[in-house]
Amino acid sequence: MTTATGRVYKRGKKIYMTINKGYINGERVRETKVTKATTLRDAKQLLDEELYKLNRAAKTGRATDNNYLISELHSDWIDYIKTVTPNPKTCNDYMNNAERAVKELEKLGIINVSELNLKVGTKLQKALQKTGVSHNTINKSVVKLKAILEYGLDNKLIAENPIAKITLLPTVRVKYRRAYTTEEVHMLLKLAPDNWRPFYHFAVSTGCRMAEIANIRWEDINIPGSTLRITPRLDWKPKTKSGERTIPMTEKLKATLSNLPHSSEYVFATRDGQPRLHNTLREFKKIVRSMLAELYPDWSKEKRAEEAKLLDFHALRYTFCTELIKNGVDIKTVQKIMGHADVKTTLGIYAQYVHGGMEDAIQNISW
Repeated sequence: MTTATGRVYKRGKKIYMTINKGYINGERVRETKVTKATTLRDAKQLLDEELYKLNRAAKTGRATDNNYLISELHSDWIDYIKTVTPNPKTCNDYMNNAERAVKELEKLGIINVSELNLKVGTKLQKALQKTGVSHNTINKSVVKLKAILEYGLDNKLIAENPIAKITLLPTVRVKYRRAYTTEEVHMLLKLAPDNWRPFYHFAVSTGCRMAEIANIRWEDINIPGSTLRITPRLDWKPKTKSGERTIPMTEKLKATLSNLPHSSEYVFATRDGQPRLHNTLREFKKIVRSMLAELYPDWSKEKRAEEAKLLDFHALRYTFCTELIKNGVDIKTVQKIMGHADVKTTLGIYAQYVHGGMEDAIQNISW
């Protein structure tokens, strides 16, 4: 295959692009057209993009190198995954994990598959760690990035998968998660910055999952009726079918929500009006560490670090659940409010709470 070449030039007020496509069936093929560019520099960029599309190995079906944009390969993979993954939630999970990796690579300045290698893969893992997500989440993103590259390899779009042998991060499973004490909740909210305090207050007052909070919209909030709804959207669905539910609101939460600006359709939105998810965990971990240092100054750093692991963001949901149990709400109602698909999940929290209560009761015996 003859490599396509080209040039740009200005004639009068118009900027032209000429592309030499080489010889096809013994005849030289050349194309000249007016560009929409206003400068020669912009025209050169348009020419480079045209030449890239013409010369990439995908046009011949014989991949000889990895000269392929990651974003373009990612886009092709999304079209493919939508056709082979019938479950919408599973499909969204795959795409979200893949997008996390691709966006982080763009921040690192990696835009072409040829720039990827195991060293870059390690840099990606470290960069994702700085965002505050768990090792498990990072591994899911890396696995999906590998899947994108495998798709390209299978379809002869690229010559090899440069991160095929990357080592995944070790995962530490939290065996126990404890509820926040009342004092800890108040201190957490006191230390939280103004822009994050309503988000945390909402979490501990409703038991909603992080993604549910990020995707809650003003139309889902009924302040006069003291309720909020978790409902599926075209672009997002709750974790399970039982995640679609109505949750009662406390008077204090209603007051918090009433003071928030309606600058977006989302209750908790970024500056560009999108659901707030980025940096949520990283910011939360900072506040938890500050809270523990404030309440337990005599503890060692090691002890506070271990305690912080038990007080992750999901522990706010756990705290809300234990408050319902402590206040005598029956198990089936708790299951419904929490959106648990299986009552065993609710019973597990109940059993853990009751077990802890028994230990406290034993310690309070005076003889």
